[in-house]
This record gives sequence, structure tokens and C-alpha cells, in this order.
Amino acid sequence: MTEPQQPRGDWAAPGSEPVRPAPPAGWGAPPPPPASHPVGPVGPVGPAGTVAQAAAAPLTYRSWQPGIVALRPLPFGDFLTVPFKAMRFNRGAIVGAPLIMFLASTAVTAAAIWLAVMDGGVADFFMYASADFRPAPETIVAAALAVVMWILSDLLSSAVVIPGVAQAALGVKVSMGDALKQTLARFWSLLGVTAMMGGAVMLVYALAVTPVIVDIAAGGTGMSIFVTLALVLLLVLPAAAVVMVYLIVARGVIVLERRGPIVAMRRAIKLVPGRFWWTILIVVVIMAINYAIQQVFSFGAQFVGLAVSIAGPQSDVTLAAAFIAVFVLSMLASVVVQYSFAGSAQALVYLDMRFRKEGLAFDMARAAEAHHASSPGSGL
Repeated sequence: MTEPQQPRGDWAAPGSEPVRPAPPAGWGAPPPPPASHPVGPVGPVGPAGTVAQAAAAPLTYRSWQPGIVALRPLPFGDFLTVPFKAMRFNRGAIVGAPLIMFLASTAVTAAAIWLAVMDGGVADFFMYASADFRPAPETIVAAALAVVMWILSDLLSSAVVIPGVAQAALGVKVSMGDALKQTLARFWSLLGVTAMMGGAVMLVYALAVTPVIVDIAAGGTGMSIFVTLALVLLLVLPAAAVVMVYLIVARGVIVLERRGPIVAMRRAIKLVPGRFWWTILIVVVIMAINYAIQQVFSFGAQFVGLAVSIAGPQSDVTLAAAFIAVFVLSMLASVVVQYSFAGSAQALVYLDMRFRKEGLAFDMARAAEAHHASSPGSGL
């Protein structure tokens, strides 16, 4: 007689729940990140704002692409296409905020220019060679305010898109006000890390121009200019490239992980190795796209000006209005490309580094699943 055949390990009695086989080793969720490097407030979770709080939610197929991009290491094409998805998904935070800050800076600058034109102490200096430059106090204040506005606009516009992209990756809408609030809360840290990076580049630049200064002070022949040019190519440009890459990552750490400038630099030093040249390639391609768009709008401005001069009424006011309108549109397009498009790609660079080195994709997938499960009317 033969032995009765034993049921297989996944067998179950009729009407009962089938026994699921255990998943392969190594496919499970990785251990939570160390307490010193929290995931940061990129997920739609509780007041503490950490994605790891949603770890209890079971993962499904939907978990791995809850928003604009699949939660896995990103291929090169995603850095060029996903920013457009982010701009559509959270248009208020990613497109609206940089545009508003640009328009505010432009308005302050226009007021400063108007005061300078109407200021006799400034106008006489440019009209008469013997006149002294004596601007009124309000003209000086307006000019200083315009410079401050442009610095703040560039700093905040570069950072405000980061929470918009991070939330869009989770499929969560974020308003322009919420993104600005999160960015303004990290303003001093952003200013600190930017000053540190800019100071490093300026120090290298000062070392590069030292031969020219010494040569001029000694009454030399000026041949040190060639040495300075060589030092600029060998020192300043590589230093600027390094600063640019590490600043992209440091901004993400400051805004999303709520860290200070020193810790952000340490985190960047940990995340960047192995991805430096990849990031340089992404930035160069984005700069080429930005340049191409600016050239298109420049050609469009010339074409519109020519068309107005031929078909429109022969009036200086009409030509000036057409030129100003096209110039403003070209500047707005440049802002969208520089901050919204390029800023979104830079935010993806930060997320991609954490996907590859820290398993952030698992935490974001759990957060997305928990958000979906807690949403009203959510289903399986």
C-alpha cells in the first residue's frame, strides 16, 4: 500500500482563507532609517510629519506609483518629463509661487527705477559731466530694497518647489500657501547654506585673481592675466559645479528633513558620492533647454516687433508697448523654466539619491497607502 499523499504547504480546506506563501527573502520593507536622519515631512501623515509613521499600512500595487512618478530609482528620462507632470499637479506651489515672487521683485525694481529717473541728483549726474552723484535717501532705500527682493525671490523660488514635487510624488495636492509656509519656516537655514556655498566659491575666485592684483600692485606687464584665466578654468568653474550639486541636495534636506545648514551639508556629502556626474549631466541638459526656450522667445520678440512696425500704426508708444509686452512674456517663460521646471528636476535629484541609498521609496509608498486608506471613499 502506498502512503497517503500529504497536502501541499499552501493547501487549505474549502471555504477557508488560502495560506499565502512567504515572500522571498530580501523583498520586504527595509528597517526604518536611523533616528539621526528622519525621512522628513514629505508624506501626508500626522503632526510629527514623518513618513515612517505610516509603516503599518500594507503595500499594494498602487503604493509604488501614487503620484507623478514611480517610487523607484529614476531613469534619466524622468528628470526631463516628470517636472511637467509636477507643474500640472501642484501648479500653485510649483508655478504660481515663483511667478508671484518674480512679479513682486519686478514691481519693486520698477518703482526704484522710477524714483531714480525722477531724482534730480541722479539724472543730472548722467546728463552733465560736471554734476555730482547725489541720490535722494528714498532712491537709495528703494534701490537697496530692490536688491534684497531679488535675493529673497531667487532663494525662495528655488526652494518652494521642493515640497510641491515631494507631495506630487505621493499624489497629494499642496497649496501655494502651504508650500510657502513650509519654505519660509526654513528661510534662515536656506540663507545660511547659500551663504556658505557662495562664500566658498568667492574664496576660490579670490585666490584665482590674486596673481593679477599682485602683478598690478608691483607694476608688472599684465601677463598674470593669462595665469588668472587658467586658474579660473581650473579652480573656479569646478568649484562652482561642486557647489551647485551639493546645494541642490542640501536644499532638499533643509526643506523636507527640517535640518540646519551644517547637518544639511553633512547629509549632502553622504548622498552625493556616486551620483555627482549624473547630476551634472542633468543640470547641463536643463540649462540647454532653458537657453533654447529663451532664444525662441527672443526670436518671437523680434518678430512681433517687426510685425507691429509694419502692420500697426506708426507710433513710438505702440512699438514700446509691443516690446514691453513681449519682453515681460519672455521673462515669465524664463522664470517658469528656471525655477518651476529646473527646480522640479533638482527636487527629483534629491529624492532619487534617497531612493537609491536610503530606501526612501518604501517609506513614501507606505505613506501613500496610508493616505489613500484614510481618505474618504477610498476603496480597494
